[in-house]
Amino acid sequence: MGSLKFQVRWQNKSFDVDVPLISTVEELKRQIFLLTEVPPNLQKLIGLAKGRVPSDETLVSSLGLQSPHKITLMGRPAAEVEEYRRQELIDMKARVCCATIERT
Repeated sequence: MGSLKFQVRWQNKSFDVDVPLISTVEELKRQIFLLTEVPPNLQKLIGLAKGRVPSDETLVSSLGLQSPHKITLMGRPAAEVEEYRRQELIDMKARVCCATIERT
């Protein structure tokens, strides 16, 4: 059983990821998550397939790629996303509070 090596670029860093040819895109994303903490559902992999976004169930062997294959990851770690959402909620509550005070 062979493997496919990916060179993943993300936030000015580079990671090498090896996955078996029988792996799915979802399994590749899980490996990337272990290195970056970017949740698989928030990952956008650029350069994985030309002109289309393969589904998570797609086998990497069916993409016609050669090792090493360079891809770019777009996405934020879960902690940063959660902090952003928390701050947005705080800001939203402040706007609602201020609007309520202005009406009275």
